[in-house]
Order: sequence, then C-alpha cells, then structure tokens
Amino acid sequence: MIGRLFLLTTPVGVEEEWLIEGTPYQDLQHVDGTTQTGFKLQAINGSDDIKMFIKGQVSNLKPNTWYQVNYDLELASNIAEFGCSGIGGSPSSLYVKFSASTNEPLSNIDNLNGSQDYYYMNLDMGQQNNRGQDAILLGDIGISELESCDSGSEIYATKSFNSTDNNFYVQTDYMGNAWVSFGTDSGYEGFSRVYFTNTTLTFEEVEPQSQYAVSYDFSDKNTYFSTISFDHPDDVESDWQIYSQANSPYLLTTQEWRNGLTLSFINHSDDTGMLAMTQLLGLKSNTTYNSNFDLSFATNIGKECFGIGGAPNAVTVKAGLSRSKPSKSLDDLNHYRLNIDMGNQASEGPDAINLGKIGSDEFDFCDPSHHEFALVNQQASNFEFTTDETGQAWFYFAFDSGFEGLTQVIIDSASIDLEEK
Repeated sequence: MIGRLFLLTTPVGVEEEWLIEGTPYQDLQHVDGTTQTGFKLQAINGSDDIKMFIKGQVSNLKPNTWYQVNYDLELASNIAEFGCSGIGGSPSSLYVKFSASTNEPLSNIDNLNGSQDYYYMNLDMGQQNNRGQDAILLGDIGISELESCDSGSEIYATKSFNSTDNNFYVQTDYMGNAWVSFGTDSGYEGFSRVYFTNTTLTFEEVEPQSQYAVSYDFSDKNTYFSTISFDHPDDVESDWQIYSQANSPYLLTTQEWRNGLTLSFINHSDDTGMLAMTQLLGLKSNTTYNSNFDLSFATNIGKECFGIGGAPNAVTVKAGLSRSKPSKSLDDLNHYRLNIDMGNQASEGPDAINLGKIGSDEFDFCDPSHHEFALVNQQASNFEFTTDETGQAWFYFAFDSGFEGLTQVIIDSASIDLEEK
C-alpha cells in the first residue's frame, strides 16, 4: 500500500498545525510489551470531518472483470472501547472504512465554501459512521482490552476487521487494474493516532449474474443510498426544507422506535420530488432483465385526504433502473430536472414504474407534520431493463409530489429481484 489521503472538508495548508501525518514503517508499543510496526495515521480533527486513507493499486487481474474483494485488516489503537467521552464525541469515534474502485482515489482541491480551499475526495466514502457509495464501514477503533481514553497514550492493542459478513465488489479497468484503500473517518474533534499493522487482500472473480436479488435494510449503517431532489427552482433547498438523513429515528403508532432514511420536502412548485439511488454491481452486459421491486416505508398520512393544490397523499411512489447514474441539472427556467424520465407525478415514464401512493390505512387523518408513522409496503413487477456494455445499473426509488405542502417519508427496507429474459 502506498500514499495517504487527508481529505474532505480539510482546509489546505493546515497539515502542520493539525499534526496531519501518514508515515509507513513506524514502531509502536503493544500492551503485551512487544514492539510492532505499522503505517501511522494521525491528525487533529479541526474540521470535525477529517478523513485519511492509504491507497494502493492492484494489477494483473483480468480486464473489465468483476471481483469480490476479501480483506483482513489489522490496526493498532490506544483507545478503550467503552467509557470514553470527549469534545464533539468519544475518542473511539474514529471510524474505519475500506474501499475498492476502478478509479484511483484522489485528493482534489476546491473552494466550495467560498472562502478557503479544501481537500475533497473524488470518491464517495460516506460520512463518519455511515458508509458511502464507494466505501464500506468496518467499525471504530475502540478496543475492549484497553482502559485508556487518552489519544496521546503510547500503549496500543490490535483490532481486526474482515470481510466475513461485509464483502465488497469492484470491476477492473481495461488493463486489469483496480484500486483499494482503507483508512479513518473521524467523528472526534481532537487528536487521534492509529497504526495499520497488517493487511491481506484476495480477489475472487465473480461471474455476471443471470439472476440477481438484493435486499436493503435502512437501519443498517452499511446500507447506502445517495439522494437528490428534483423539479424545483435553484437555491430553495433551505426554505423548502429539502433534506435527507440516513439512520434517522422515527416513532411508529405501536410506540416502537426504528431507524431509516428520511426524505423531507415542501412542494411549493406543485412538482417537487426526491429520489434515492444505489448502484447494482455484477450484471451481464447488453442483457435484458425482468425486474421486481419491493419497498417498505413509513408515512404519517392517511389514504383519504383533501387539500389545497392536491391532497397530502397525492405523492406517487416510483421505482426504476437506469444505465447511467440519475443526476439533475438546471433548465432554461432555472429549475432542476432529472436526466431520466420517470414520468410526472401519477403518470409513468420509460425509466420507472409506479408502486402507489404514500397513504396508510392506519390513519384517518392527513397531517403531514404528525409525529407518529405507520409502515406501508408496496410492490411492482415486470419492469423491463437492458444493461449496456459495462453491465452496470442504478436502482432507485422516488417520491413524486402532486401536493403543494410538506411530505415526510422514512425508508425502512427495499429489495429488487432481476431475472434474465
């Protein structure tokens, strides 16, 4: 493994002040009295969002081929697993992540906040204790056999992570290369230091699948969907309360608390919606599949509703697949439009199928600000989709509103089942 990346909301030029360091072949003292050697990563998390990754290229694989990456990572930490507290979180809130990608992980410099240059990553590694599209969450650095909460302690113990229940897939490039990276994502606003002491990676070729079934549990931090809003004017996200939040708690009518992916927006344009998406990996190229969708979500709206500019339940649930990643851009009227055609509100388009509306039989009222929710399950079948030469696909579901008011839904679970025609 070579290099290091200190990225994402990290200002350019603070490397010395924040004690940022990534150095191989560094000695550390183990709690059993022995000396070990590892790749040291350390930093003061002055931005409350610093990420540091070690990367390396894997060569001599088959070109344009899918592989399952099996990993066994060992790191040395000086922080106890329980009983620690600190500024902006526990010293153990340093999360370990692993990534495999066709593209090389790079540190780009941008001025997104308008006042200072920051390092940003070209891959989506997720946010702290949530995974990203390009990385999975392995855990944190807390170790049960240690008692110290002092991030400056010189006594370390080791902790291992493996792919037994947490695999990752990657497609090589046309030369048979892939990139792997692992590192830390800090939720602790203080100094942290860890050593990666041992890494074993194996690549197992995966045959493209004629049948493909996958389920997603949105209470799991390693379930990742990115979200976008659409069909609204530019720069209204704050006023229209457009936001999404992973692992968001909500209360069911049974008084049970659950976690899910919250989508919330106010439809002032009579045409606003939100979409959540993830990439499917390992399908056959240039192949037509028949697809079935299943979605479970929580709603606070009944089925019998009336309202000005549409009823609160006049929000259509849609699901679909596309060969390109769904994205949005501004049109001539300064409104965000999608690059896929899902239809408009209750009408269907070629890139999506309707599952139903958001109303639940459990409610006989339609208050979109109500604090209790009920679960709704909806399915759709026989959606036909053809992959391109890469065999990649994007799975998404959306909430397309015909109600000029607030919509709140929380995604509980989703599944997709594809079978080659």
